[in-house]
Amino acid sequence: IKGKIKHFMWKCYSGILPVSCNLKSKGIQLDEICKTCGEAPETIEHLFFHCSKSMQIWTLAPVTWEGLQEDTQNFRGWWNKLCTMKASRMSDSRIEMTAHILWWIWKDRNWWVFQQLKRSAKEVVLLITLLNFILHLSYLNYSDSIFLSLILRFSLHNTHTHTSRPIVRCRATMDAAKSPPSYSLRSKKEPYLPTLQSDLKSRRASKADPNPLGVKTSGKPTDPSRRLRNRCTVSKKSRRRTWSFGYADPIHLKRLGMWLNLMIRKSYFNILNTNKLKSRKTTWIGIFVKGSRFPVAIPFATSWDNDVVLVKVSPRKHNVLAMFFVEITSAIFVCLFYRQCLPGSLSPKKAAGKIVLCFSGNGSRAGKGAEVKRARGAGLILADSETYGSLFLAEAHLLPATSVTYKDALKIYEYIQSTKNPTARIVPAKTRIPAKPAPFMTAFTSRGPNPIFPYILKPDITAPGLNILAAWSEVSGPTYFVDDHRFVKYNILSGTSMSTPHVAGALALLKAIHPDWSSAALRSALMTTADLIDNEGNPITDAYGKPADPFQYGSGHFNPTKAADPGLIYNASYTDYLLFLCSIGVHNLSFTKCPKNPPHPFNLNYPSLAIPNLNGTVTVVRTVTNVGCRGPGVYIASIQPPPGIFVKIRPSILNFSRAGEKKSFTITIKTEGGFTGTIEKGEYSFGWYKWSGDIHVVQSPMAVSIL
Repeated sequence: IKGKIKHFMWKCYSGILPVSCNLKSKGIQLDEICKTCGEAPETIEHLFFHCSKSMQIWTLAPVTWEGLQEDTQNFRGWWNKLCTMKASRMSDSRIEMTAHILWWIWKDRNWWVFQQLKRSAKEVVLLITLLNFILHLSYLNYSDSIFLSLILRFSLHNTHTHTSRPIVRCRATMDAAKSPPSYSLRSKKEPYLPTLQSDLKSRRASKADPNPLGVKTSGKPTDPSRRLRNRCTVSKKSRRRTWSFGYADPIHLKRLGMWLNLMIRKSYFNILNTNKLKSRKTTWIGIFVKGSRFPVAIPFATSWDNDVVLVKVSPRKHNVLAMFFVEITSAIFVCLFYRQCLPGSLSPKKAAGKIVLCFSGNGSRAGKGAEVKRARGAGLILADSETYGSLFLAEAHLLPATSVTYKDALKIYEYIQSTKNPTARIVPAKTRIPAKPAPFMTAFTSRGPNPIFPYILKPDITAPGLNILAAWSEVSGPTYFVDDHRFVKYNILSGTSMSTPHVAGALALLKAIHPDWSSAALRSALMTTADLIDNEGNPITDAYGKPADPFQYGSGHFNPTKAADPGLIYNASYTDYLLFLCSIGVHNLSFTKCPKNPPHPFNLNYPSLAIPNLNGTVTVVRTVTNVGCRGPGVYIASIQPPPGIFVKIRPSILNFSRAGEKKSFTITIKTEGGFTGTIEKGEYSFGWYKWSGDIHVVQSPMAVSIL
């Protein structure tokens, strides 16, 4: 904690902080009413604990102190109890965060008193989170922290006015897992910590109830009639600000995102290609994105002297990557015992001047090229993992290189064994459009179901994530190696971290078209309009050519053009998500107490449906809102039930008389009595239900397993 904050905390603890009541007690003539809320005298306890704005800040802040809400009548006693809790079971970081929250509440009060600068509770929490996170980056040196603080301060005081309707900008996060540690805003304890980046417009929000569920808490009573309202008015003279932040409590991060009406894009990489999502306890909020192939390929020809040519992919010619593309013809050397080309495994006597065939496995892919270069090899043929199927990865290497599938690598190996002097050529790449089939699901990402929250079907959607030309920091070379001294502005990358920014950009465009839509509405628009057919007119497949399912692509491959006019949307409010948290057993919600009988988690108004361990009959309620461009419309339900499952929708026809009108329907799911097939216990089967209008088709996937 900084020295000035320690001094501030000492003043609070000693009761001498210059709040209005303390100043008036010293004979200074001033109005003692709280300048922030105007509701009560400004004491230390009121300012930090009972002021309506402070209560909003504590509600949104990523720290929760259970049992302390009722001990806020005396600051000294509150702090003593907090420190006692810290000594027994809490960490220093939570104490530091608490001190920073108090400090920024005080700063926010002074901004208004002395500069007439008013910030919303949302903005204050963003500042707290960002700056606290920066101060704890052990891999950022002091000058870097000061530099980031100056950037933040400059951005907060820079104001741009606009005379037209503000356009929402979005900085998509390309959080490559191997980003240079000195420039990666990640927690060491959370290597896959999601980064939320959003561009906020200055807006005047209506007063939000810190207890939107309307349940009496153990602290200050709240009026049950008050509800959280998400509607905001946007001034045309808007201030645009950008923050990037992250912290180690994902539940609070995503809860904050829903309150701010922001979308959190999230993705996971799974090298083992298992059929389970990684055990993250928060994959149910935001948009969970999977990677797929986009219909553009960058083929790289590999040939040998028996006239067999394999067209593979590798980075195309570029002046800053010129060392990739020397056309070479050389004898082939295959590493047998040391086939994975691990560091120190190759003999320069055998590999010098030859193209080396290496197999994926242990070690990094670029590291295998580095080993070939160390052994003075002329080039690299890298065999992809057998689990990758038919996909090819284009990537940077330290020497001329190409990748081939595992099956093709075996053909090359057979050729090497068939002749005494095998030779090969690596020639420059050319772009091929369109690549077919596309899209197909890549093999390097995990699948559903979600083992923690099986009531929400994940992933939500898929987007391009294979061989994506992406912006690249010039801090490191394209291969991450220290001795790679090339500096490039773009690199070709693959992974779900490439899919995520595609969805982020699509959301930004949709928000510009529909600025009044909530984050849940935007997600619904993308999911219900996604494509299920590839560019050959066939259902989307996986990397092995087998039909894919919703546990691989979610609702399908995103189509931003169709999402601009989805017809119907499934909306959900902040209160709906709080109730969902209550229904799955998350009860440690700041200033919010769950009702005794929360609704079933099935009933979160989500654009997909997952029923784990079906036993008997389940009835699910969904509500759709008409947002069709033509206003009135009639939608008819159609069902493709999962095998062995009976599904019925009531009513089967929805008649909308105007735009914005809402209609609810029920979905009844039970096992089919006359089914003659075999359904294994716990195994999921998939289906779809659709609402079809004159020009719109609103489709949602279903996943059901039998108990």
